[in-house]
Amino acid sequence: MKKIAIFTLLAFTATLSAFAHFEKIYPDALQEVVSKQIYRGDTNGDFKGDTVYILSDGSHWKIHADDLGKCSSWQNGQPVNIRARMDWCLWCKPKHQFLIYNRALNETAKVMLVAHAAQPKKIVKVEVLSSLYALVTLSDSKEWIVPRKISFIPGERIYVGSQGIYGKDRDFVLIKGRESESQWSFAKLKNADYSLIQEN
Repeated sequence: MKKIAIFTLLAFTATLSAFAHFEKIYPDALQEVVSKQIYRGDTNGDFKGDTVYILSDGSHWKIHADDLGKCSSWQNGQPVNIRARMDWCLWCKPKHQFLIYNRALNETAKVMLVAHAAQPKKIVKVEVLSSLYALVTLSDSKEWIVPRKISFIPGERIYVGSQGIYGKDRDFVLIKGRESESQWSFAKLKNADYSLIQEN
């Protein structure tokens, strides 16, 4: 178990290092903390009173109660990005499918999307590329290659998070829905200039 934990930590650190400048190819994936507020509770009345962090794009992310302590030192203006959780214990906290990563402090916290950006990106077109992949065009004219594992429908609001090692098909994540109904897919930005984020 200890070896697994060490391996997971090393892999996670390597991913963050390799993809440290993703905002150079998609600036909107990097936001800042601007404020926090108390959560009113989800549609079932759960999580009432928990802390919600509001980002510079207007999106709201509820912090899991287990991680409130580590977030107590977070300050407004610190750069953050959103990524999908990939840890083995996700099954026991399925409503908090994402992580918010504080780049200034190199810390993460489990989060749930409770409100999309103030001016959300929306799907304008979905094109089938093959039996495995589709091309999703958003309202900012960016095109995303995604696996055909979940359905994307024109008009749906989408939040774009950053995820993996550049040049792979897990560069970013497209998130639709909110609260416990959120769904996400890995995504690759079509025609992205990856030379912009090559490490020196």
